[in-house]
Order: sequence, then C-alpha cells, then structure tokens
Amino acid sequence: MASFKEKLANAIFEPIEDEEIDETDSLDEVVEEIRLQHEEEIQSSKEAVKEFEPVHTEVFTEAQATISSDPSTLSEDLVLVGNISSKSDLTICGTVTGDIKSESSVYLKNAKIEGNIIANNVFISGSNVKGNIKSNGTVEVLDESVVTGNISAVDLNIKATVIGDVRSTGFLSLVVGSKLTGNMAVNEFEILRGTKYSGNITIIK
Repeated sequence: MASFKEKLANAIFEPIEDEEIDETDSLDEVVEEIRLQHEEEIQSSKEAVKEFEPVHTEVFTEAQATISSDPSTLSEDLVLVGNISSKSDLTICGTVTGDIKSESSVYLKNAKIEGNIIANNVFISGSNVKGNIKSNGTVEVLDESVVTGNISAVDLNIKATVIGDVRSTGFLSLVVGSKLTGNMAVNEFEILRGTKYSGNITIIK
C-alpha cells in the first residue's frame, strides 16, 4: 500500500491526461494549464495534510518559556511542565511543574506550583506551592495558601500555612490564622495571637 507521502506526490505530479502541450506554448501557459487541471487534486491533498496537523492543547510538556518585558498572565486552565523565565511581572493562575524566575514580581492566584521561585517579590494567594522561595524584596503568603519549602526574603508576611524554614533580613509578621512549622532566622518580627508556630527562633543582624 502506497504511503501518504507517495499518494500526495502522485496527486500533485501525475502527468496531464487527454491533452498534449503545444510546443509553441510559453512556460507560463504550460504551468497555468497544469495548475488548472490539478487544482482539485492539490486542494484534496491539502485537506488530507490538514487532518494530520496536531490539535492545539493547553498542556505543554518539557517546555521552557521566556517571557518578555511586558506583564504576563498564565491562565487557570494552563498546565505547564518546564521552567519559566520572565523579565516582567508574572501572574500565574494555572499549574506549573518547574522553576520560576522573574526579574520583577510573581503573583500566584489559586495556582499549583511544584518548583522553586526566585523573584524580586512574591505574592501568594489561595495557592499550593511545593518548593523553595527566594526574594530580595517582599514575600506574602495569604488566603489559605500552603507553602511546603523554605522561604528567604527581606520582608515576610504570613497569613496562611508554611511548612519549612524561613529567613527574613527585614521584618517578619505572623498574623492571625497563620501556621508556621519550621525554624525562623529573623531581624525583627511579630507573632500575633491566633498564630500557630513550631520551631526555633534565631535573631540575625
């Protein structure tokens, strides 16, 4: 049985039937005559090729995305397996398995992340993160988020659950409703009533 490629070649290049080419015809006339005779075959072949084109999906495997200087958003129905590098603010509402790096701020909104995050600022809301977070600015863990991993930042505000060690060279705040299981290395901090904390505290300067 002929392969798809052979059928396609035969459909396009089979000889002209029932007509002879006048030797006085110009090359353009000959080409036009061939094109008209085989127009239907060519169109049919294009349709056949179209059937083999991959279907678009929101699932990406082993991808590595580099995002420009404009703010970007990864929607809630997106599933990305791979690393993300961004020069701008990045909002993630979907699922990412891979490391995230931004030269600006990262906003996680109802996201699921398995990987490390490095950014100037990280704001986490209603999300689940499994990985370490490193920031040279502010990290906020809010709205019933769960972070399983170590966090290092200048200022750190926790109003959710963190399972891992934290380090803050500026100010750390554990507010009502927060739960921290891990050691703290802090410069200045406050632990308000209604906070659950388990671990050791080291004061750094």
